Amino acid sequence: ERFAQARPAPGSAEIDESRFTRDQNDQLVHKWLVNYATRAGGGRAMCKNQECLERFSQGGTKFIEKGDLRIGRRVLMQGRHGSDEGMIQIMWYHARCIFDTFMRARKSTRVIQTPEDLEGFAHIDAEDQDMLRRFIASNDEARTWHGRGRGGAAAGAKNQTPEKPGGTKRGAEQTPDKSRGVGLLGEPAGKRRKQEDVLLKKGDRVWTFCRVRPPVVDGRPPAEAAVKSAKPELGMIVDEVKDGAVIVQFEKAEDEKDRVAMFQNPKKAKIRSWLKYPRCFEGKKQRIPLSWIVKNRPPPRLCGCTIQQWGHSCKRFSDGGVDLGSCGVSCSRGTSRKVWGVGQ
Repeated sequence: ERFAQARPAPGSAEIDESRFTRDQNDQLVHKWLVNYATRAGGGRAMCKNQECLERFSQGGTKFIEKGDLRIGRRVLMQGRHGSDEGMIQIMWYHARCIFDTFMRARKSTRVIQTPEDLEGFAHIDAEDQDMLRRFIASNDEARTWHGRGRGGAAAGAKNQTPEKPGGTKRGAEQTPDKSRGVGLLGEPAGKRRKQEDVLLKKGDRVWTFCRVRPPVVDGRPPAEAAVKSAKPELGMIVDEVKDGAVIVQFEKAEDEKDRVAMFQNPKKAKIRSWLKYPRCFEGKKQRIPLSWIVKNRPPPRLCGCTIQQWGHSCKRFSDGGVDLGSCGVSCSRGTSRKVWGVGQ
């Protein structure tokens, strides 16, 4: 029924067919749809914008939280073999983020030009409709806009919570209250503790500060043999946590030199994203205090799908008996040497 509503009438001159795409049944469906995220926890979708505008307010993660306004782009994913029937997959973005990607798209790329390009536009809140109209009129608005649609809350306004027993009335401005577990940043203390208590295990890649040689000032030898680095570096945990510290191994100087040289080589432009960060950790080891590890900054992704494992199967899989579905993307780089540092 939804597909039937999306199909334009044959020979109709009033409907722009460029806003549609074809599904696996060769039927026309909208390229984009808009709604509010309905899942929380492990069922959340991840924003496909590599430069997600919401990651700074979410501790470095790109998850689309429950209730957030999101826009999906339908893409027909072909099967692994030419004879396999493809399936329509939806790539989800925060509402702001998809307009941010349009600013980096080619001039020939079809982008959202009118509210009619969005399936479900009539079913979202009026405030969010106004917000999207502003984004459509000027993509720059998406980058500078404060706040995001949350279904029932005005775009850019503070989120309102329903009245609770002993709490304030709905719509009243909330103030930090340490007695109720809310920090000065407006973030629940329990959530901050959850970020602080991230379980670190052997083999994890982490951003961490390290020990470096102190600079020489006026030709005088430094008073200390090593100091904390100014910026965090990417490393790999090679031992279990012990006594409030963990051993982290970093990239070799020779590997870094080769990686940087290839990163600057125009012939390697197609794999520059894989050369931006270290992927081989065979250099020096340091015992790092846990307080030096940047726990709210996730490491670079290993592949382009939701399952961060090399050479994993893209068929339906489960974890502990829980069906997690299919990632929909083929990731067979586990033993490939085409990408530098992979499979070593």
